[in-house]
Amino acid sequence: MTEGSSPWERGETWDEMKRALEKEDRMNYEDKQEAKRDRMRDRATRLDTEAKRRGDSAENMARAMNGQPILVGHHSEKRHRRDIERMDANMRKAVEMSSEAAELRRRADAVGGGGISSDDENAVTKLHGRIEKKEHDRDRMKKINTLYRKRDAAGLLALNSGFTLEHFDTKLADAYSWEKAPFPKWQVSNLTASIRSDKKRLVELEAVEERREEAITVLVSAGIADGVRFEVIEDREDNRLVFDFESKPSRRALDLLKRHAWKWSPTRGTHVRKLSYAARTTAEWVTEQLVLKRIEEA
Repeated sequence: MTEGSSPWERGETWDEMKRALEKEDRMNYEDKQEAKRDRMRDRATRLDTEAKRRGDSAENMARAMNGQPILVGHHSEKRHRRDIERMDANMRKAVEMSSEAAELRRRADAVGGGGISSDDENAVTKLHGRIEKKEHDRDRMKKINTLYRKRDAAGLLALNSGFTLEHFDTKLADAYSWEKAPFPKWQVSNLTASIRSDKKRLVELEAVEERREEAITVLVSAGIADGVRFEVIEDREDNRLVFDFESKPSRRALDLLKRHAWKWSPTRGTHVRKLSYAARTTAEWVTEQLVLKRIEEA
């Protein structure tokens, strides 16, 4: 299934989609990341295959023409021009597909490398580890600055930092006049600010974990949009806010959900958005719009 594309947009019926979903098991975060990488790489492979086919077709057409100029007024003129247009279109498409395949592979390699996601079941543990590492690095910077200021060569050696007084003397000789320490004040301050930001996010993630333990799913609201009943559900285990329709929604409902960042999830068979305060607020407004339109039309 294509991520973000709903089954009715691909011509599937609701029953077909439900049967397909029954075969799929709920995956954990790491499995989802790996599945996403595999989808991107598979698509890149298909694009490369099609790009090669189109490139070979253009090359064969060029070889068949063998440099023959267009014979203006001859019965072959129209066919010759059409062949040139097809050859050009195939070559352009081959280049576009090759570029798209390369971009997909780049994105696949980057999946999971953008930081700690709140969807990760181990997010709290990983964030604790990152905070500890940053605090260790910051304290080490401060210690080295203190030892350098005191000209304590033995202390630097005992710290096993790999640096000596002579190394820092050489480094600071080429630095700006106001830089008096191996690690500038701004570098230590930026790392401290990053630690504060991580600790703030840690509180938020711990709150998410507590909500997950309280209840797996919570029904937020429900209504009827253009004759189709729907429910708005907080899936705290999966950290998602869900719009679940009993059957195929109207085009108006689909457009409204898309405009407000709800995406079709093939593995769930519903429209989802990451659970947050903004998502809850927007869901209230979207629900009002879906139900209000129905009342106005009645």
